[in-house]
Amino acid sequence: MAYNEFDSALHAAVDEQGNGRSGHSELEVHYQPIVALDGAGHPGPVLYGVEALLHWRHPRAPDHPYRRLIRHLDSRTVPLDRTDKTRTGGASMARVRRFDHIGITVADLDKVTAFFVGLGLELEGRMFMEGEFVDTVIGIPDSRSEIVMLRPPDGGAGLELARFTRPDHGPGSPAAMSNELGLRNVAFEVDDLQGAIDRLAADGYGLVGGVGQYENVWRMAYVRGPEGIIVSLAERIG
Repeated sequence: MAYNEFDSALHAAVDEQGNGRSGHSELEVHYQPIVALDGAGHPGPVLYGVEALLHWRHPRAPDHPYRRLIRHLDSRTVPLDRTDKTRTGGASMARVRRFDHIGITVADLDKVTAFFVGLGLELEGRMFMEGEFVDTVIGIPDSRSEIVMLRPPDGGAGLELARFTRPDHGPGSPAAMSNELGLRNVAFEVDDLQGAIDRLAADGYGLVGGVGQYENVWRMAYVRGPEGIIVSLAERIG
């Protein structure tokens, strides 16, 4: 259950942590509360945090990492006074705590790893995975795989690459287009879109379509990477 509004004092606190810290009114705070149905000794819903996305329009600092400006209210506990509460049997609401990684199964682990490292991701670790725990989670008995974990320089969500040594990997769809069902692309923001396209083209990775521009804000292109992986690259231009 989500509450899309809360008291003006809390709204002001969120705005202070955003525009107040940045010194620019161009920083727009889009947020929603994180709510527990019961907690902290209060009989009703309790707001115990805020998840926010900060949209920066200021041309002099377009790439300011938003992670440094959010989650300043996680330690606050604010009872919500609403009369139209929706309850789910009195149980606390389960929620996602963070986006950790996306996993991609590949045939040539070294080649795909080199591709993403070339884009700027950093190697976090490489190891083999096997045993009862893994078999239980993925539902494949007696499995063995080698995985590589990559993360961007700012430490955000990771990219897990996996190559199965037992059993062999199944067939994929290396020529899939965006309208085929399933996970179709992984997306990155880059500093120089054309430079990235040129470097990848020199390695044999071409565009799926063309370079598109959204108003005077973004330029974006899809690149067909190794094993048909579609990689979305975007550059903020305004």
